[in-house]
Amino acid sequence: MNIKQLIQADTENNAAIVKAKVPIATTKKEARPLNAIEAAKRTPEQTARLTALFTELDGFEATLAALEETQQTLAAELVAARRLQDDERASGDPALAARLEVGADHATERPVSLGEIMQAMAYQAEGMPQHRRANILPNGIAPHVAATLQAAASGASSGNPESGGLLVRNEWSTALLTRVEEAGRLAPRCFPMPVGEGNDGVEAPYIDETSRATGSRWGGVQVYRAAEAAAATAAQPKLGKFELRLEDLLALFYATDRVLRDATLLESLAMTAFASEFAFKLDDEIVRGTGAGQCLGIVGNAPTVSVAKETGQGAGTVVFENILNMHSRLLARCMPGAEWFINQTVLPQLYKMYLAVGTGGVPVYLPANGAAAAPYGTLMGLPVNVIEQASAVGTVGDIILANLHNDYALISKPMAQASSIHVLFTTNQTTFRWVWPIIGKPVMAAAMTPYKGSTTFGPFVTLATRA
Repeated sequence: MNIKQLIQADTENNAAIVKAKVPIATTKKEARPLNAIEAAKRTPEQTARLTALFTELDGFEATLAALEETQQTLAAELVAARRLQDDERASGDPALAARLEVGADHATERPVSLGEIMQAMAYQAEGMPQHRRANILPNGIAPHVAATLQAAASGASSGNPESGGLLVRNEWSTALLTRVEEAGRLAPRCFPMPVGEGNDGVEAPYIDETSRATGSRWGGVQVYRAAEAAAATAAQPKLGKFELRLEDLLALFYATDRVLRDATLLESLAMTAFASEFAFKLDDEIVRGTGAGQCLGIVGNAPTVSVAKETGQGAGTVVFENILNMHSRLLARCMPGAEWFINQTVLPQLYKMYLAVGTGGVPVYLPANGAAAAPYGTLMGLPVNVIEQASAVGTVGDIILANLHNDYALISKPMAQASSIHVLFTTNQTTFRWVWPIIGKPVMAAAMTPYKGSTTFGPFVTLATRA
């Protein structure tokens, strides 16, 4: 293959790699909650499904490995072909030169990094002084970057003359979103809902059922015996509307001209900083968002059950009875795949928990041979995760029991990026802005009252303040 064919093959192979990673991520996401359940407690259906998922994962990973091996081979062939091409051009031999394909300059076909695009955006910004342009890119925009910008302008990106920038292409948004998913602790566990093209949200009908009492199931459906027919009352299911409207999550990144000169550093800083902060902010809203222009969080909202502290319980403590009561208030259908999310300050309380036996007790979180071995990573068979967004020990939200995959919905659209030199013009800094339309909220509108008794159950459970 000539260079153009090799580049085309390499581009197609890279696209195939990105595509091959999607089913791997999807399969892992489905397998994680099943794998978190102790083997002895899994149902036969769960065990069979987990085995099938691992089999599927083997196939997906084998496909990805083959594509990555092909990528290395193509990269080596490209290096050799470029060396030979330079020799052929320099030799002046008509026979050798004839083998070169006439067409676009191959310098325009190099891969473009996000850092290089950000450099070009700053370089092209309206009103950018010439001396700053020379500082950022002394030799101007490289041909392969210019070619990419031209292609982007007619495809996934559009110009923004007011700010002097361009919206980022889909593949760079995807790369950043992948980093966000890797950095996030809660958002990747949530249930993603698709948003149709041209829509700014989702609407879906659901059965408005908040009680299992007779006459309330399915929102009001009731079945009678023939002998009761005289007293029968017509009923129909009560429908509610689940609605989510996208809201923008924004991030700003300020880059000095010195940083802009280094495309690798620029990309590393931007990708790491944005991914980390987007992930942190989104996770924080999932925990305690108000629902006003942001996600509706778990703590203090309708479907969340709050468990009272024990009589006489000390301030800032967590006792084993709290754990038992919280676990018992989780909806039964939510138990498979549920997880604990705690603040790091809760850990000492877990280590000190015990089950009273006579005048003594036995630890319930440490292994049988005490602190010499690693502590357990599960409570009641469910994984324990330490997250920054949980409240400090002793306040509501310091320990949360939740099944996010089943009962917290997120909708989003691709990210967009723009730049401007005007925001911090006096300090020779360029501002990059990322905009991510995303929103989420619990799927259930309220906790569930059971058929017998008045104790409510929910998909999320928190522990009341212990002051």
